[in-house]
Amino acid sequence: MRMVICPCSMGTLAAVACGLADNLIERAADVMLKERRPLILVPRETPLSAIHLENMLRLSRAGAVILPANPGFYHHPDNVEDLVDFVVARVLDLLRVPHRLMPRWGEKPVRSGESDGGRNPGDPDLSAWHGAVSRAGCCHCASSSSATST
Repeated sequence: MRMVICPCSMGTLAAVACGLADNLIERAADVMLKERRPLILVPRETPLSAIHLENMLRLSRAGAVILPANPGFYHHPDNVEDLVDFVVARVLDLLRVPHRLMPRWGEKPVRSGESDGGRNPGDPDLSAWHGAVSRAGCCHCASSSSATST
């Protein structure tokens, strides 16, 4: 079981960092930390205060992964969807979910007009999910459990 809170407000992040469990998202995150299961938080706010950073540090020390939704530009994105793909691909990589959104570091990129050979037989079809993510501008994702932030 794995859990992603994306987007994660600073209020939710602070509640999880302090061990509060006033709603289902906070309780599920608390259980993930308690059972040392993968928990990924994608904070949405900026700029960050010292309190925000301290809460993120507390969660990181407790075993959570903090993945700010900061896309990279070294892959030369052509549009906003490419920027969303970058962040979604990093989340999927951490969840170890196969995808074809973009090459992983060190993989050869597929050039425009070339075929990447299609999906591998065991790869899940994420096209519907990815379309919803791109339209919403955020994702509510988890591999085995679903969570959203308030």
